[in-house]
Amino acid sequence: MRENSNNNKKVENSLIGNAIISKQIKVDKNVNNVDDERYKFLIKHGNIKRIDEQDKTIFAELPQIPGILVVQRKQSERNFNPERLNLDRKDLTHMTLMEGEEKLRLLCYQHNKIEKIENLVSLPNLIFLDL
Repeated sequence: MRENSNNNKKVENSLIGNAIISKQIKVDKNVNNVDDERYKFLIKHGNIKRIDEQDKTIFAELPQIPGILVVQRKQSERNFNPERLNLDRKDLTHMTLMEGEEKLRLLCYQHNKIEKIENLVSLPNLIFLDL
C-alpha cells in the first residue's frame, strides 16, 4: 500500500491471479472532531484496509503487528450497541484484534474464512461467538 500525494487517500495493491488490482480507500486524516483516541491513532498511523461507513468501523494493520487486522468502532457506535458486533461477510481470514470492546457479549464472524480462534483475550464479557 502506498500513500497518494493528496494525503487523504491510500492506494491498496492486491494480487489477484497474475493481475495487480489497485483500489483507493478514502481516508480523512483530519480527526480533530473525533473524541476516541484509539480511532484517531488507527486513522493516523495504521494502514487502512477497509472502512465500513454503515457500522462506523475501520479495519487497519499497524506497522508494529503486520498481518493482523485491528478493528475499531467509533465511540458513538460502541455507545449505541456496546454488547454486539457483527463482522460477518467481511472476507476475514483471521480473528481481528479489538480494543475498547470490554462490554462486548456477542461477536459474529459468520461467512468469513477464519480457521483459528484467537485474539479474544481483550473481550472478558464475551458469551457468544458466532463463526
